[in-house]
Amino acid sequence: FPVTIQKLIVNDLAGNPKLSYFEELNLHIAPTTIRYIKVLADLVKHFGSLDGFNIVEVGGGYGGQANVIHNMFDIKSYTLVDHPDVVPLAQKYLNEFGLRLRGNKGPYDLFISNYAFTEIARGYQDAYTERFIKNSARGYITCNFYEWFDSENMLTFSELINLMPETSVHEEIPLTAKDNFILTWNHTAR
Repeated sequence: FPVTIQKLIVNDLAGNPKLSYFEELNLHIAPTTIRYIKVLADLVKHFGSLDGFNIVEVGGGYGGQANVIHNMFDIKSYTLVDHPDVVPLAQKYLNEFGLRLRGNKGPYDLFISNYAFTEIARGYQDAYTERFIKNSARGYITCNFYEWFDSENMLTFSELINLMPETSVHEEIPLTAKDNFILTWNHTAR
């Protein structure tokens, strides 16, 4: 996984993000870009090369994670699931880098969600589980729980860890909020 950070920080060339100086890296970079790079490193650690993958991301926002992944790997398709007003924003952002979302209806090689899946109502969680999670050979979900979440209308911790057979729970490093964790599954590595 040889890569220079310069290849990944192109994320910050569009949209005029607020940059912060990180002494450890000796450069100015958007904190969200650092987060996307961290998730990419986790994906490589858990799943290896993503070349040729059909990826679905729930809560893809402006497309930053998609761009970081595309800068490292030759993705077959990338399906971004978000609010209907957000997906065109993501495509506009990705257009700045010559990337087009090439979605598909599955099956998927990888499901990704950074916080979003654990922040939506149970009805959406159930629908996304059936449509995307159960149709994904691998998965990576950053999970967060806050006191103000409506636990009666959202999946519980035990329901989350039982979404897929052989799901693994990992510490979120660095921990961005109390009780956060990462779920992964990989049903192709048997």
